[in-house]
Amino acid sequence: MFWTSWFLAVLAIVLAWPVPILLSRAQWPARSPFTAMLLWQAIALAGGLSMIGAMLVYGLEPVGDNLLAGLKALAGMVFNNAPTTELGFWHIFALSAAALLTAHLVFTLLLTYYKIQRQRRRHRELLALLASLR
Repeated sequence: MFWTSWFLAVLAIVLAWPVPILLSRAQWPARSPFTAMLLWQAIALAGGLSMIGAMLVYGLEPVGDNLLAGLKALAGMVFNNAPTTELGFWHIFALSAAALLTAHLVFTLLLTYYKIQRQRRRHRELLALLASLR
């Protein structure tokens, strides 16, 4: 799992820095904005999941041979109040960072959804007001 965490970390860095720069300099997004928007969203999603995955895989490395075994062992530690002596400081730090980043991204998603719903409601109200003036 060690190499997997490094691969995911490198992928997250590549998706966060050179890929968006290259895409912003490309000429084709002006001709196909919907495709460009989908690509931007896919890059952002893959980058966020890579960051979370890199920290999660690194943090679970001492307790399992793969991600599922590591998550099962971690759940056993949490729910059974088992000792976490197998996990070092940096592994617990990585797991905490993965949890905080996940919470942050989910909160941002929910906040964005709320703002969009509020803007759409306001827009509908303004359209209803304009329609009533006719």
